[in-house]
Amino acid sequence: MIINEQERNVTDNKMLSVIPVAGIFFKFLLFNAIWCYYTTFTPFSCWESYATAFVATLLLSVPYILTRHIAAGVLVMSVLDIWMVANLMYYRTYFSAIPLSSYMLAGNLADFLPSVTASLRWCDLLFPISTVVTVFLTFRIGCRQKITFRFSRRTYLVLLIFSCALLSINLSVRGGFIAIYRALRSSAHQHASGPPLYTLFGTLYFDYAEELPELTEEQEREIHTWLSGRPPLVPVPDIECRDNCILILAESLESWVLNLTVENQEITPYLNKLLKEPSTLYAPHVLTQVNGGRSIDAQLLMLAGLLPLQTGAYSCRFPFNTYHTLPKAMKELKGARNYLLTVDKTKT
Repeated sequence: MIINEQERNVTDNKMLSVIPVAGIFFKFLLFNAIWCYYTTFTPFSCWESYATAFVATLLLSVPYILTRHIAAGVLVMSVLDIWMVANLMYYRTYFSAIPLSSYMLAGNLADFLPSVTASLRWCDLLFPISTVVTVFLTFRIGCRQKITFRFSRRTYLVLLIFSCALLSINLSVRGGFIAIYRALRSSAHQHASGPPLYTLFGTLYFDYAEELPELTEEQEREIHTWLSGRPPLVPVPDIECRDNCILILAESLESWVLNLTVENQEITPYLNKLLKEPSTLYAPHVLTQVNGGRSIDAQLLMLAGLLPLQTGAYSCRFPFNTYHTLPKAMKELKGARNYLLTVDKTKT
């Protein structure tokens, strides 16, 4: 079959380079490798890691497929680089991806820039470097006017439909994505494997679906059963009735530091004296609940008897809610006044 030069150029114009698509797929594998380095490489033995990354790659390649221009691919890859590096930085502190509700709180980082920059690692440079390499190879191979390493829109569409169908069938057979991801987060060995297995897009979708979960009857029964079998957390001391209450909140202080001596020197001598007072209530077996953007756990626990939300903070998600707190109860019962002595900003 004889094809003249004009027909050959027309055929080339209908084909798309596979290199930008491969570059996006490589970024997902790179992200998974760095993420798993801190925990476990188990996701690399699961086919879902590659399937979800492949589907995400095909979807992110849509701008490049439609425009046939590498600039569209570069824009997608650059945004992906920033997003992935930001989640890796967050993960190095909180061992989770950035929660959906925390994206609206990015302005809070202005006060913690040294902590943010300290979370960067040299391996994070591989993301922008991979973008540069992808662009270089695309132009280098494209200048040779060969059809190798190219594909058509029809091939792309077939791959996208087949991959999405295969992944959807697998998730449906196993009970649905939400149930699978919920079980994954409660797993002792794979609780941090969600982003490598189902990409950051899957993590954001799960956060959105779980933002306002409804309490089922089974969950309510489990709660009542658990509470009925628990002894009182704090023994009530035999002290006379008092009208005053002083509550001390120390940020990032854990109970193991109290009553600890290093080289015959007490670390917290004044708090140790307070613990010996007969009028002091002390509950040492309390674990921090801060995780995934949640905050004000001590204030909620001590003043309102509430544990933090699964995602987000009360002050952001429910700022207009009425909270029944200890200061309000003391004011109502005893007409007590409340004073807050803090070194924090007025806004906080």
